[in-house]
Amino acid sequence: MFIDWLNGVKNEIREIIILSAMSSLFEVFRNRFRKSINTLTLLDTDFSDSESSNSPLDFLFNINIERIISHNPNLSAEDLNLFLRSWQEGKTNLNLKQVKFIFWEGKDVKEVLKDCGGELMDPRETKIKFRERYDIWYRGGIHIRRNDGRLAVIDTSGHEYWKEDEIYEEHALKYLEDHEIWNSENSPWYETMFVIHFL
Repeated sequence: MFIDWLNGVKNEIREIIILSAMSSLFEVFRNRFRKSINTLTLLDTDFSDSESSNSPLDFLFNINIERIISHNPNLSAEDLNLFLRSWQEGKTNLNLKQVKFIFWEGKDVKEVLKDCGGELMDPRETKIKFRERYDIWYRGGIHIRRNDGRLAVIDTSGHEYWKEDEIYEEHALKYLEDHEIWNSENSPWYETMFVIHFL
């Protein structure tokens, strides 16, 4: 089987991309793949276990990886909230550096961050450098902290800056709109993309 061959490869495998997999096939991968990787990209893949009552979160909680990218994962706003709160409590995903979830249907940011102590930051005043292959600056976003003080930044704009002093006007305008919704008790805030940087 191809997975067994991958396990036996002596070279480092930095990233695996799965273009499409039903839950039963993905279950084979997650139960048999043993090598350490940095990035797992899942396109149109069902996280849940078809043979048991395991939730999609079981996979996310038990994977030791730096970066996860997933298009339309079967995760609810409540699932994302549990995922973040578990990280905040220092229970799971201690080595994560980035998560990127892209959904076909929007998730309510307020539900995702319920009881996480999130703070919406002004992109005109807040910037954080994220080092990967090159320096990227993220402005604003929603900040939450783990119990040991480690910061997670939920990107609310989709903008990456390569220059420290750069800011797009539309980013500042979106922040003003988001700020109004964030402080409204009755207005949901739907987003289809959640990019979270763990610093």
